[in-house]
Amino acid sequence: MSQLFLVSTPDVDLLHPNVWGELQNIATDFISKYGSFVKGIIFDDRLGIPKAAEQEVANLHRSTITADKDSNDKSWIKRALTNNLANLKKALPSTRFSISANLLRYALNDQNQDVLNWLKSGIINGEYNLQLYKNGGQYNDFVKNYQEHMAELVDKGITPNRLSISIGYIANGVNLSRDQIRQQVGYLTNTSKQPPNTKPLSPSQILGFDYRTIANIPKS
Repeated sequence: MSQLFLVSTPDVDLLHPNVWGELQNIATDFISKYGSFVKGIIFDDRLGIPKAAEQEVANLHRSTITADKDSNDKSWIKRALTNNLANLKKALPSTRFSISANLLRYALNDQNQDVLNWLKSGIINGEYNLQLYKNGGQYNDFVKNYQEHMAELVDKGITPNRLSISIGYIANGVNLSRDQIRQQVGYLTNTSKQPPNTKPLSPSQILGFDYRTIANIPKS
């Protein structure tokens, strides 16, 4: 099944009606034309409002936020982004929504992506890819972060239809050797090392990216 991959950049205000409206028009038009073989949309970890841009975005929407007595800047931003996704879901009820996001708390605090809410409400009803990028010297953090992440999902009663983990990319100081990749993959697939009430991942659920190679693709 083919999927449409929707990404954003930190300098785009996804809460502006015209910006989101255009993005929704692109998605709905694409699905209407190619829905016979494109059955899903994947949102990436940048489809949010970065923490560094919160103040600027809030200022752009000051009158709306001020009129909402129950909101502060951050809570309004989170709710507005969720409402936009919910509206897109209503426009495309037969399309599966997936996401590739960072750790739950990081996604919430640093990108205003309320992933737990999106999973719980069914906005995200397809694949859920966790980007758990740790270098070789951060193995203990890798295990700790994964355990905390899975425990939070279990605590909220959330079981994604498909969970996958991204590891081992080469960029920004993360450069895993083959042995380090084996160590991380070995942990994720080892039955005896899994957090309570969770199952080991299969190899097909573990993804790796070499962004160095992608970045060096010649431009046409």
